[in-house]
Formats: sequence, C-alpha cells, structure tokens
Amino acid sequence: MCCRILVVEPDVFLRSAIVSALEKSVWVVGVGSARDALALLRSESFDVVLSEADLGCDATSTHRLFAEIGGRWPWVRRVLMSDERADATGDEPFLLKPLAAQQLAVIAGIEDDYAA
Repeated sequence: MCCRILVVEPDVFLRSAIVSALEKSVWVVGVGSARDALALLRSESFDVVLSEADLGCDATSTHRLFAEIGGRWPWVRRVLMSDERADATGDEPFLLKPLAAQQLAVIAGIEDDYAA
C-alpha cells in the first residue's frame, strides 16, 4: 500500500463510502470528529488527512485541526472536502462533493488504479 489516509467526516454514511472506495488500494481509517482525528494522529502515522470543511459543532474546527496537524506533523498532506465551493480556502487542496473515484485516487496517489 502506498500511503495511509485519515478521513474526517461526521456523516457516517459518507465516511463509510469514502473509506470503502479507498481501502482496496490504501490503508485508510475514518473518524467522525476533529477530536477523534487528533487522538488517532497521536498514536498512528498518516500521510494524508482528508477532512470535511464543516465539522459542525465539534469544539475543534477543521481550521484548528489543520493548524495543529501543520504544526505537529508538517509532512502530513491536508485536503479539504465540502459540498460548498465557498468552503475552499485556497490554502489547502480542495475536493468538491460528491467525490468521484478519480478525485480520491489523485489524493491517495493511486491514479494508475483508476486510469481509463
């Protein structure tokens, strides 16, 4: 497997779909909150964190999550996803939902697995 991905998505159904789409090609784990993501990052190594831009009423926002990841684990690639273009900050790579398999493959570095 080429990389380890942490998916942060509060919607359990969407999180499950993203994890299922990636798990055949990469090592992937999904969590529902920024707090859970930080707890896992403290004990596991990841190459990419793919996070919903709006984590709802979680005490730790996506912005704070990405700032902490950048400070503590600067080698971890951070990618935002949302169904709202307005959530794109320009600071991080951004994926517009609904996500296509090709978009996920680019993030995971497995484009060849999805080449036409």
